[in-house]
Amino acid sequence: METYDAGLKKEYDGEAHRYKNLCEQLYQQIQELVKQNSIDLASPIEVRLKTWDSIARNLKDKKYEPQKLDEIHDLAGIRIVTLFKKDNDKTAEVIEKTFKIISKEDKQLKLSKNQFGYGSIHYIVEMPGEWSTMPSVKMLVGLRAEIQLRTIAQHAWAAVSRVLTYKEENQIPVPIQRSINRAAALLELVDLEFTRVLDERSKYLESINPLVGDFSLNNDVLKTIARNVFPVENMDGDEDFSEVLDEMTTFGVVSSLDLINRIKNKLVEVLKEDKKHKAVYGNASVEDERDAERLKRGVFFTHVGLYREFLRKEFGENYQQLISKKVNREFSRVKQNLKEP
Repeated sequence: METYDAGLKKEYDGEAHRYKNLCEQLYQQIQELVKQNSIDLASPIEVRLKTWDSIARNLKDKKYEPQKLDEIHDLAGIRIVTLFKKDNDKTAEVIEKTFKIISKEDKQLKLSKNQFGYGSIHYIVEMPGEWSTMPSVKMLVGLRAEIQLRTIAQHAWAAVSRVLTYKEENQIPVPIQRSINRAAALLELVDLEFTRVLDERSKYLESINPLVGDFSLNNDVLKTIARNVFPVENMDGDEDFSEVLDEMTTFGVVSSLDLINRIKNKLVEVLKEDKKHKAVYGNASVEDERDAERLKRGVFFTHVGLYREFLRKEFGENYQQLISKKVNREFSRVKQNLKEP
């Protein structure tokens, strides 16, 4: 076995750089697919290349003796953790359309009657053969990698399972069997409840029309107004309107019709200000990718930024004083944190 390990390790040392490159390419491709399909992630995509020590331990534990390195399909690994089941389903669909699927395993479906837990989907994939014409990818075609796909609830269960180390129900001490099965069931319920909340929110958004009825302002109403009143080119994904909502409330702007009427009177001035900023900063070096994209579209402000320009035009010096107070409070908070040991 030592001679066999030495040969496999030599192959690993010679090929590790290719698998590292595979990890990087998969990460870039999946990151772009997530962005293009507006998939909500619970955490950044994780990438890992197995170390030789990890491989050796796994081979010993599983009593598995591959003849070649490419028989170990999870050397390169990607883990995707989504917020919601709908995003998990969408990600699975995108993966299956984009990559060459060697195998797919849904851990939930694999659980037998004497097992417990909350599963995830594991893929073994290769780069599509047609990508062999791409210089950065052609040397990776044929290499295999594992992609793990989970919701945040499934990820929580996986983390807990590593601590508990129980794989089958007959391994669990009787006093805690009910508790641990209840925990798995509750996490599954979390995914179902998240889906229900999303459905209810979608129905709510469909029911409001701030351009017709009068609604109390909240984040969703502000977003809907922005998408109907401001240019779509200024939209920057899923913006957070919480702070600008608080600023509007401070000045007594609390209803959708009042806000829309006020914006209409200032919209030309606000858009002129956007053009001025684009002219000043349009040729500057921009690190943030989303800022760069807006500048390419010929605009500067996000929808939140346009709301703030409206507030500057509408309330003038009073708004500037409000912003100055907020900046001073934040500055004082930072200074206090720096003083604390």
